[in-house]
Amino acid sequence: MKKMVLTILFFMILVFGFAYFPENNLIESLYQPVVADLENYSKEHSKGSLGDLQKLQEKLERLCGKIKSAPVPEVIAPFSSEILECIDNLKFEIAHKQEGDLSSKFGDAVEKIKGIITQLSWIAKPAQPETEALMAVPPKTKRDEPGFGKEWLIFPPAQSAPGKSKMQSTGFIFYPGGLVDPRAYAISARAIAAEGFLVVIPRMPENLATLAPDKAREIINEFASIKRWVIGGHSLGGAMASRFAFKNPRSVQGLVLWAAYPAESDNLSTSQLGVVSIYGSNDKVAGQKKLNGSKRLLPESTKWFVIQGGNHGQFGWYGPHPGDGKPLISHHEQTEIAVSRTVELLRIVALKPWP
Repeated sequence: MKKMVLTILFFMILVFGFAYFPENNLIESLYQPVVADLENYSKEHSKGSLGDLQKLQEKLERLCGKIKSAPVPEVIAPFSSEILECIDNLKFEIAHKQEGDLSSKFGDAVEKIKGIITQLSWIAKPAQPETEALMAVPPKTKRDEPGFGKEWLIFPPAQSAPGKSKMQSTGFIFYPGGLVDPRAYAISARAIAAEGFLVVIPRMPENLATLAPDKAREIINEFASIKRWVIGGHSLGGAMASRFAFKNPRSVQGLVLWAAYPAESDNLSTSQLGVVSIYGSNDKVAGQKKLNGSKRLLPESTKWFVIQGGNHGQFGWYGPHPGDGKPLISHHEQTEIAVSRTVELLRIVALKPWP
């Protein structure tokens, strides 16, 4: 959990840093050439043209010097540190291994650094919604409707389906994942609204819920007709939804976590909230270990659902998520399961007798 808190803080610093730093130039001028150099060194070594391992060490040392001397702002330093660590590991292997063992080590280092570059590129430009998600975005509210002029996606509850009128006094606030455009969740939100629930997705400052974890308060105050609220979110959005639920126990009656868990400081284990935690078996971002570790921070009554073959990114419609596992089910299948489990909790909250 400590890592998660540090990651949240890092993201906050990172976003403000990118407001003035040309991150794409950094990638093209420094990090990508590093990958090219490593690949060339590996080829030269495999051909035996470097002469000896001492020369290879010297080349790697010069590469480290190039990275360390680059005018990299402090907010980008963690990425450079990770790349330097990869190269240092190579230097260690050269000092302790035979020549024939190095080819795979170079390959591993190159792939890891490419992954770091991909992550940096993704962070620099928030994930954009896919076309299918854009088609599900609702029209803007009219002047006489709640939420007019707000940066929220508002999905009104369906009123025509039999029996769904009982659900219309319950609303669902959903916080988007970190650095993800809120429109990427429009397909799921529309499906939940079709079951009779108001759904509101706020646009977060810089697409980070950490910068406005109390956004739900504005929404609750705006919709006076909604008597019960459930809050939820994906990934970092879920962590911040947990924070709001922890700090505002009287304002929400349920919590929905999609590939998410609360921070150590937001212990909800004694809460009376209805909670559901949904995650994919192939999620390599949130990770099974972290999710299991979060169980002690949630009520014993929490419902846990594993989407077999699901991953982290398919909870939204924004394309592949860096570092994620490969999905073994379709995007539509994962969305349908996540929606159905979410609706189950919303129904419980909606139909529960008033205290």
